[in-house]
Amino acid sequence: MAFLGSGLAAEQYRLSGGETLELRAGAWDARNKTFANWDGVAGSYKMAPDGNIYVPIAGAVEVVGKTLDEVADTIASRMQRIVGLTELPAVSVEISRYAPVFVGGAVTAPGQFDFTPGMTVEKALAIAGGFYRLPNEDGTRQTSLTKITGEINQLRGTAAGLAEQQKRLEQEVQLYSAEELPDSVESESSDPVQAKILSVNIKVIKAEIQSLKDLRVLLTEKISQLSEEIVLRDKQIELARQDLASMEHLKDKGLAVTTRVSAANTALNDLEAKRLQLEVARLDAQQRLNLALRDAATLFDKARGEKLSELMEVKSKRFDVEARLDLAHKVYAEALATNSVDATETETIVTPSYRISRFENGEMQSLNVDLNAFMRPGDSLTITLAVSEPASR
Repeated sequence: MAFLGSGLAAEQYRLSGGETLELRAGAWDARNKTFANWDGVAGSYKMAPDGNIYVPIAGAVEVVGKTLDEVADTIASRMQRIVGLTELPAVSVEISRYAPVFVGGAVTAPGQFDFTPGMTVEKALAIAGGFYRLPNEDGTRQTSLTKITGEINQLRGTAAGLAEQQKRLEQEVQLYSAEELPDSVESESSDPVQAKILSVNIKVIKAEIQSLKDLRVLLTEKISQLSEEIVLRDKQIELARQDLASMEHLKDKGLAVTTRVSAANTALNDLEAKRLQLEVARLDAQQRLNLALRDAATLFDKARGEKLSELMEVKSKRFDVEARLDLAHKVYAEALATNSVDATETETIVTPSYRISRFENGEMQSLNVDLNAFMRPGDSLTITLAVSEPASR
């Protein structure tokens, strides 16, 4: 036996999965001629995530998609079989709490709400606070078309500016991904400010490229010059070593004095010291050349990384502004839809639409409905306001 205190027809309503059921069970005691209630079975049962309720004796009972009569019959049949009764026990199932409904979209307070029998789309909209309204600083609701239109125009201008900035940054990222810059670059942004910024940035990059190229040429020439001087010093050192060896040989034979040997040794030491200075200077120039080559190789990567970072920031700002713009459009549409402004002020057409997502017959269905349509437990209602933009002033 099934009961529906909601007024919904038991044979039509199938459980959606979020209900709480109230179960009572018992059997006729022929010996004592009384009806025995099974208090151990009676009680409130909330559906588990797997769509079952777990009843003593009967065990797991699948309820999602079933009518209350089907659930009651299943429980009764299992109890009869397990307990060994000659007749079916009496089992009643009621809904003590329905699955909630969900309301979202252009409403003041979107969220989850308790289902009540006879709930229509219009009632669900009212429960969710009606169409969204933007609160003023004093807590009242803004319905001034002039103020809302001004905000829309301001946000629209900001969004357009960010869109042009995004185009410029995306173009720069693409340009810096190549191995070299083209001779001339035409801005993809129609904003002259962004086009100017692009032109300046390209000139800066090209100037850095030329500066690094000039530095490489200068350091390469210096390294070559130092290498030639080192070769010359090596020849001088070789001659000085030969001269020192000759002086030492003459000294051993008594044909040269010690002072001449010392002078030759000092000259050799001076040449070797100068040769060392030249080698240090060449190593320093080589290190600077390597740094210049590295800077040239990573110049585009560094510039591209900086622009990618800027691009992410601009995209984030643009998303925020466009979200605020969309909200302002909804406020504008709500002011018209609720007749809180003089319709003669504008030619804007506002068309609210209502869509219910409902799980039925094992699949999710999307239904376009009107305000008088009846909601069912577990339904998800999405309200959209289609509005033409006010003309810029």
